[in-house]
Amino acid sequence: MEASCIPVLLANDWELPFSEVIDWSKAAVVADERTLSRLPDLLRNFPDSQIVKMREQVRFIWNSYFCSVDAIVHATLMSIRDRLTLRQKNYDLWNRRPGGVLFSESTTINGCEYPSPSLPVKCQDEINKGFTLVVTIRHPFCTDFMKLLRKLASVFMRSRHLKKVIIVWQCSNQLPLSSEKLSAEMFNGLPVSLSFASLPKVSSPTTSVTPSPSNRFLPAHKDIPTVAVWSAELDVADSLDLHQIDAAYALWLQHPHRLVGFTARTHIWDNKIGSWNYSVNASSYGSFSMVLLNAAVYHRYYHTLYWRLTTPKMQETIDTLATGEDILFNCVVGYATQSAPLLLTIEGSRPTMSSEASSELVNYMGGSTLDANQRSQITPNVVLSYRHTCLRAFANHFIPLHNTAFLNPQTGRHFGLVNSTNGSFLPLYHSNL
Repeated sequence: MEASCIPVLLANDWELPFSEVIDWSKAAVVADERTLSRLPDLLRNFPDSQIVKMREQVRFIWNSYFCSVDAIVHATLMSIRDRLTLRQKNYDLWNRRPGGVLFSESTTINGCEYPSPSLPVKCQDEINKGFTLVVTIRHPFCTDFMKLLRKLASVFMRSRHLKKVIIVWQCSNQLPLSSEKLSAEMFNGLPVSLSFASLPKVSSPTTSVTPSPSNRFLPAHKDIPTVAVWSAELDVADSLDLHQIDAAYALWLQHPHRLVGFTARTHIWDNKIGSWNYSVNASSYGSFSMVLLNAAVYHRYYHTLYWRLTTPKMQETIDTLATGEDILFNCVVGYATQSAPLLLTIEGSRPTMSSEASSELVNYMGGSTLDANQRSQITPNVVLSYRHTCLRAFANHFIPLHNTAFLNPQTGRHFGLVNSTNGSFLPLYHSNL
């Protein structure tokens, strides 16, 4: 199975492992032992397309449930837990990526609300209900955000798919408007809710305390009424148009488990230092492995998965450097999907930023409490060095996908996530530009 070989079983009385949750008919050939003489003909009649699908399923089952002692133990515990709880996982969840171990039945028992490349037809109504706009407002827009937010609102309000707005306020000062006022003045009465960032315990590189960048993922399942989340930041407010908004959502509808974005970034291996580097020039490498969240669409369950799969050490790195939460989010989605994000490439579909500086610099939160002199020292190269550091720190905490992550709900400890092999692994996948 590790080599994606399809098992052929001739044992009428065998009970296959985890048979109560794993559909072995999609991954193995189970024949009657009394028909051994007809087995060659049976195997020759399998079409190539079915063989490919079965091999993919074999590899998925191996990676998710059998590749290590830890994976087997975790799968066993989760299947036993399913027997003992009223909130049992849907049978289909165990048999499609990313597998039953990564899904949390405490979030929902509706199988249609988990990201998967093979959602049943009955789930189309759920994913077609439109999207929730999540606007993250952070430094340097904390005092001068109204004009850009109005522009963003005027464009999104033209989309018939918009159902709700969530404003994530990542500033140390108070938001001057209530959700009711924002709804009435900017969003024509559409539901608007506010998410406020609490201050972290650690400080930024300049020793000034700023809200945690990860708080953009605090809006939970209960706060987001649609499966789709349209993430936006104010640096694209001047250039984002209705065509781009609806095109991104339409692409996501075809691939609801993927992250869809406009701004490509990549990670490259540096042989000189033996570690990963972050690059804003994906085009020079001809491929990308990440997209920025200043204009992106994704499944709401990834907010839950972000907090389940990340450790306090990862969060401390992000809070200390005041950047990197979008890199980690790309890692989480890549960990679950084993796929690269999707990049919109149709002509005129990529929004440009309201400044010539990179989005990473424009949206860098570490300068929120600095004076003009100190802020001038936060150059693109400085922010880039922080993101190099984030990337390398994350690589030391993730392990290859064959060791599945599991959160013990009682202790809060993560099993199978901390890298015990001392290898440098990132769950990011490249796709050609």
